[in-house]
Amino acid sequence: MSAHTNRDFDTAFEGVFGESPARLYDRFTAELTWRAMEVERQLAPTRQEGELWQELGWATGAPAVSPDGAKVAIVRQRKGQASRIVVWSTAPDAEAEKRWEEKRDELLARDPEDVAPVRTRPLAREPLFELVTRNGAEPSSLRFLPDGKALLFERFEPDGAGFLHPDLFLWRFETGEVRRLTTLADVRAADPGPDGTWAVGVRHRHGSSQLVRVELATGAVTELTPPSVTEIWAEPRVRPDGRTIAALRHREGRWRPLLLALDGGEERELPVPADAYPSHLAWLPDGRSLLASLGQDGLIGLARLDVEGSAPPEPVTRSTAAALAPAPTNDGRVFFLALEPHGLDLRLAALEPLAPLPPEAVEAVFAPAVRPVPPADLGPLRLDPVSPGRAYGLGRQELRVMAGGLFSSAERSLELGLHTTDVVGRFSTLALGTYGGDEGANGGMLAAAWRGSPVAMSLHLFSLESQPSRYRDAPAALGEALDARESGAELRLGWDRAWRATQLATALALAADRVSPETGRSFDRRVSSLAVAFERQPSRRPWQLVERFDAAFDAGTSDGSSWRRFGGEVGLGAYYQGNHGLEIAWQRQTVRGSPSPFDRLRLGGADGSLVPDTQRGRRLEAPALPTALLVGDDHEGQRATLALGGIPFFFERHRVWSAGGERGDWLRLAGFELELLSGPIPLVRIPGLRLRVGAARVFDPPLKDTNRFWLFLAYRP
Repeated sequence: MSAHTNRDFDTAFEGVFGESPARLYDRFTAELTWRAMEVERQLAPTRQEGELWQELGWATGAPAVSPDGAKVAIVRQRKGQASRIVVWSTAPDAEAEKRWEEKRDELLARDPEDVAPVRTRPLAREPLFELVTRNGAEPSSLRFLPDGKALLFERFEPDGAGFLHPDLFLWRFETGEVRRLTTLADVRAADPGPDGTWAVGVRHRHGSSQLVRVELATGAVTELTPPSVTEIWAEPRVRPDGRTIAALRHREGRWRPLLLALDGGEERELPVPADAYPSHLAWLPDGRSLLASLGQDGLIGLARLDVEGSAPPEPVTRSTAAALAPAPTNDGRVFFLALEPHGLDLRLAALEPLAPLPPEAVEAVFAPAVRPVPPADLGPLRLDPVSPGRAYGLGRQELRVMAGGLFSSAERSLELGLHTTDVVGRFSTLALGTYGGDEGANGGMLAAAWRGSPVAMSLHLFSLESQPSRYRDAPAALGEALDARESGAELRLGWDRAWRATQLATALALAADRVSPETGRSFDRRVSSLAVAFERQPSRRPWQLVERFDAAFDAGTSDGSSWRRFGGEVGLGAYYQGNHGLEIAWQRQTVRGSPSPFDRLRLGGADGSLVPDTQRGRRLEAPALPTALLVGDDHEGQRATLALGGIPFFFERHRVWSAGGERGDWLRLAGFELELLSGPIPLVRIPGLRLRVGAARVFDPPLKDTNRFWLFLAYRP
């Protein structure tokens, strides 16, 4: 890379290694294929991979078998579709076989010279029961209750701040009832006890891990082991007698299976080779043996663990495909997931002992087809002392330079400034200056936000000079009536809550500012504001609905005269696969009392970062139009958005009129617009932002048959 002669990659590679990359890669492929086939040949005499019971596509979860062995449940995921829990019968599907044979016979009857199709894979099974995921709530860790009529599973649910927590649910598939058992308990991988009234699970919370017991009737959680940050628990499995559990524990860099007595807490590690990696524990129905997936010598297979003595693990499957997640039946067989080149399949094998593995099958010469020889032990790592803890406070503030502004057919302004925040976003500040000359706003702002309590607080100081009369395409009738400098402050309190597919945001704000018009005397303004925003997005892939409702009420005084302003918007939409859909919205705003000209509704333009939210109630944002193109006391707006392949095309119309007067004429426009709304992302030091870029054509006066464009980027701390 430091040579003065420029060469392409192939030439440089050949100059260093003596052969072209294509030739050497072909050689590597051939050698690796030979090694893999040689390992497969040597494994053949001791191979046991069971039979393919069901071919699975895309992704899947671990299987669970009912206590009577009559049903098997699994989580299925398909591309572009909602994941679902399916329950199959384990009995042979005689009807499906009969239909396939009839179809084959019909084919041969039509053309006797045709060749009968060869079937190498099992027929797709129809589920007895199915629970389709809604709103993106993915289920996992399925376990049958002892009666075989219900499934215990986990899925992540949001708390009020939107953070996800694993909780337990119960699905009675014969009635369709789904019941939530725990609330924000952080319990997962639960396995029910033999009487079906309790379960043992793992709780990961605040960086610690422990085993817990859950009462299924009440959701009460009690500790079985103390929380630890040096030990990680996984895969607890209750022994059929209900007195002992098996679990995996990670300690000092290694996973090990162990038995834990529920009455006294005594524990005993089960013997596994030092170079083996256990996972996916499962008790056999008699409770005298334990199955596990065991990775060793470059292969991953199922093995029987000795729970009474110290015998080494006894393999029960062996193949080049990984065998995972065993689910034994009560007739001496086991379902498991097999990792094939195309993904995971569900296989069924007999629990029979296997012949020993030939030593030559795992010789290091076959690496990387088998596990290579591990490196020599480098010894323990040096342990350095940890510095003493300290209060987080405001956190360490990180700095980022920010740029934004508005560039449109009517206005131009540039915003530059600094943003500081800590890594979790507890405290943030934003300082920006705006320059637009005669074509946009000029001024500056300083804002700070505190999110270290359930109610977020922000303070916004601003000074803004705007002269809409000088902007491009300014309406002649406007004159200098709205040219002014405004300086003031806003204090805002916000409270947000999130549920599955639902969000609620409320805000209360108080603002005070000084308005200095270009024509006329200066005056003081005081505003109090209450805003509520509700959004719900229920989904069942590939479909998603969008339901929105926003409402705001402002009460204020300007130069001693009181006024009130209220309005709202409702929206409804449907989307297919996230990027195709239709959404319609209707909005209405009204001002009553004795508002000043600066408090009336004005259609057009876009508010940048400098303007606090209480001042936005007067602005009917439409970046395609010049600021204050229409001014009045009442406004009605309608918008339809059609998304095709992720590109949203819109048609909207507005009308503005004075209180007590006739409703104005519609102003229509259509085009496309991309919009991005994001809250703060403190990890990368990005404040909340709003980005809009688009183009439109206006169909009505005073800008009839003109094309408009806009690029708009604004921030909030």
